[in-house]
Amino acid sequence: MQILILVTKSKLNACKSIIFRSTIVLLLLWTGYPVYAQQQEPEYPIYVVQSGDTLSAIAQKFGVSIQDIISLNEIKDPNTIPVGTQLKIPGLQISGFLTTKVVRLGEDLSTFSLINRIPVDKLIQINRITSPAEIFAGNTLIVTQSNQSDNPDFNTNTLLPQTSLLERAILEQENPWFLLITNHLKNSWQAISGDTLLSRHKSQTATLSAPLLSSINLFPLPLVQGKTIVLKTTTRSPVKLSGGLANQTLNFFSEQENNYVALIGIDAMEVPGLQRLVITATSIDDPTQVYTIDQQVLLKAGEFTEEVIEGVDATTIDPNIIEQENEILNKIVNLTPDRKWEGAFKYPVDEPCLGSRFGNRRSYNNGAFAYFHTGVDFSVCADNLNIYAAAPGIVVFTGQLPIKGNFTVIDHGWGVYTGYAHQSEIFVSVGDSVETGQLIGTIGNTGRSVGPHLHWELWINGIPVDPVDWVENIFP
Repeated sequence: MQILILVTKSKLNACKSIIFRSTIVLLLLWTGYPVYAQQQEPEYPIYVVQSGDTLSAIAQKFGVSIQDIISLNEIKDPNTIPVGTQLKIPGLQISGFLTTKVVRLGEDLSTFSLINRIPVDKLIQINRITSPAEIFAGNTLIVTQSNQSDNPDFNTNTLLPQTSLLERAILEQENPWFLLITNHLKNSWQAISGDTLLSRHKSQTATLSAPLLSSINLFPLPLVQGKTIVLKTTTRSPVKLSGGLANQTLNFFSEQENNYVALIGIDAMEVPGLQRLVITATSIDDPTQVYTIDQQVLLKAGEFTEEVIEGVDATTIDPNIIEQENEILNKIVNLTPDRKWEGAFKYPVDEPCLGSRFGNRRSYNNGAFAYFHTGVDFSVCADNLNIYAAAPGIVVFTGQLPIKGNFTVIDHGWGVYTGYAHQSEIFVSVGDSVETGQLIGTIGNTGRSVGPHLHWELWINGIPVDPVDWVENIFP
């Protein structure tokens, strides 16, 4: 009995001690007195500085102030941020490494979330998304990574009619358990026809939930003024493709069986913003089978400078003269079905000293900046005045024009043309077949020109685009 009493007193004392300590903690909290044991330094997400990044661009990318980034990271020189620097980003209620990804054609919030392995609610939170309309092709969204290495190459695939998840796994030579876990499925029968699934395909094209089109890719995204855009699609059977971007008609060509490509030129003066892209596929075997994609695509402004050109002959900037010359050139442009080039184009001169670049906004004789440079200018830097064909093709125009002077146009197929202006001599004739590097003329000072140089243009379906891109990249 005495032992029981002693135990009871011990328990009572222990209870009193617990109550006392709890009371102290509550009093500290109530009085606002700091409880240091409960304080932890917040864990900030990390962004690794990439080549070309500036502090201003990083702040804009994540919607925070430059000063907050400087203060948090104790940056001494904001103008010098070495590539590879790990920056803490304030104001985001997440942790881990951050990067940005571009929404591809055919992706919505759900598929973007799936392919980048980030929950939809977190994606909405860190990107401050308020409407599904904010998810459009070309939009850049912030995503998280578990470490500095990027996520594995994943892609979306559609579960076709009368196809089970197991059959999908067999077709992809994939472990069915991987598909279940990756797509957050408890059972295989949860996946039904038309569902978008994540797989380990290496393809960077978006796979569509469509009976006729299996994949489609529009690149680069976002669209940029004056750039060349490539649209590639793979179909499940032979189809007829048509479509348009804004007011421009798309022209599709067959690369190989069930693989089609369209080249798109973005006008350098096109108004930035959202552009409507429509693509329609009609089955050749059964014309009643029609599938249409209708999606908004982001167009961004190009990085162009302003330049004043003085001493220009006033007749060459007469609107009537400009219109007459454009009418002549517009008649040249046709869609020839045979692609005559392979690989990258070559510069048309021996020493490619770039003077004025493509897209620069121009004022002639101190007038308004109402013009833009439709090509690139090469100064005379070599020990010759030679002009060469940039790629194989057929000569479709030679002659003298008020603005372009002695001008040569070469058709390379698929609506792609190059033009060579202000020549002193032309060595080819209409109908000639030319090869890359073939001598076609000499540099001169004819037409709207204030000194000897070559003005080189490249058109896609009559729209001038930056020709340097065709030297530095391989299209399509």
